[in-house]
Amino acid sequence: MKREEIENIYDQGKEAVVELVQGLIAEFTAKIAELTNRIDELEKQLGKDSHNSSKPPSTDNIFKKNKKMTRSMRKRSKKKSGGQEGHEGKTLSMTDKPDKRVRLKVKRCNSCGESLEGSSPKGIDRRQEIEIPKIKPYVTEYQSEIIDCPC
Repeated sequence: MKREEIENIYDQGKEAVVELVQGLIAEFTAKIAELTNRIDELEKQLGKDSHNSSKPPSTDNIFKKNKKMTRSMRKRSKKKSGGQEGHEGKTLSMTDKPDKRVRLKVKRCNSCGESLEGSSPKGIDRRQEIEIPKIKPYVTEYQSEIIDCPC
């Protein structure tokens, strides 16, 4: 409403001003109700993610998930992860009779690149790899005879 229109209403009397104010209050109340409903709808949309709606996980808000994370009640230990000092480890022992032996010969020096062919080794470093073969099914077929009796 323009200033001139408001001044004209003042000239018409008290009742006109009250009527104008009541109309404005009704208009503002309706607008507030409309905006409140819109805010509620948008907040519902913000609360939806792939866990509570049919939205794909790629639309989830990564920052919101981190806020929801729960913390463990467990206290952090001062020990390092892994085997502790003095713990006796267990590992597979090497076999003296492997199924296959592969000799890897050294041909050149790793440092200078000089040829080492013809030199005799001063020792052997051994390591073994254990492979479990694929399971092959063993099929047994049973055949029973079918004979007609002459009677």
